[in-house]
Amino acid sequence: MNHLPVDFKVDRSNMSDTEWDLRVQLAAAYRLVDYFGWTELIYGHLTARVPGPEPHFLINPYGLNYDEITASNLVKIDVDGAVIDDTPFEINHAGFVIHSAIHMKHSEENQVVMHTHTREGMAVAGTKEGCCRLACFQQVFTSDLPIMSMRDLVCFWTNESASWNL
Repeated sequence: MNHLPVDFKVDRSNMSDTEWDLRVQLAAAYRLVDYFGWTELIYGHLTARVPGPEPHFLINPYGLNYDEITASNLVKIDVDGAVIDDTPFEINHAGFVIHSAIHMKHSEENQVVMHTHTREGMAVAGTKEGCCRLACFQQVFTSDLPIMSMRDLVCFWTNESASWNL
């Protein structure tokens, strides 16, 4: 049983309509990812850069399933993963590592970043051979693909992500 406050309501008094619309769209994207089965329990993330001068992002609260994500319970964070607004939720800092690097490297092009764990992808990743390049279109997804160990993700705070070629 989940004991997190799923019905938490974010304070909208200082929030722009643009940010609220982004929250609604990102929450809907989480629901679609859940609907299509692209989830592994609570792991994986969809993040969106909040328009404005500061590098702020929206991410799912740690511990909620994708079908529990709402516009109100998304967590607003900065580039280092520090929570910006008042919320009872925490985030998975290791989960934001890749997103932070991509958002900051491509700040204008990448407003939304998705990291999913599909059952099929997990099955292929678990084989000795991994993803084989059998078709030309796969080159788009596998060429220069950064492969990171869990150690790499945990070592984010040493700025290792700055060296990733994303």
